[in-house]
Amino acid sequence: MPDYLGPEEPMRSIQRRLRTRASAFAVLILACTAAGLEAQQSPCLTDQPLGDAFIGSLRLQYNDPGIDSTYWHQVGFPFATGDAIQLATKRNVCSAAVSAYNAKTGASVTSVFVALIGDTGYVVMSPPTESGKVTVLYWFDKNWVFRQAMAG
Repeated sequence: MPDYLGPEEPMRSIQRRLRTRASAFAVLILACTAAGLEAQQSPCLTDQPLGDAFIGSLRLQYNDPGIDSTYWHQVGFPFATGDAIQLATKRNVCSAAVSAYNAKTGASVTSVFVALIGDTGYVVMSPPTESGKVTVLYWFDKNWVFRQAMAG
């Protein structure tokens, strides 16, 4: 390497570094934008605090000591308690939930809230549309067979 690179060489080195950093930044922006678009187009609703309230209310319902969990298991009704009840975030689960919900209700929603009830089934809630309107929850078994609808 020569002792003196000439006046152009340091500038070229700086330009190469800037291009490399600009390229890396552009890739980062594209990745974030793609992830953001995918999240916006996801069939999974995870809005807070509504998502947490949905899961919290289900956990309370399932923790009711009056529930006969043995009977629920025998008839194939989804059953779990505590942390086994989770808000779904996987696209394939939510897509199946949208299809099942639309088939059952005749609606044409593109995204829903979905609760995983352990590995036994799902509870689906569409996004609320009007304040004061009763929300209906739909229970499906693990094969997306409808089990019950209940006001939430």
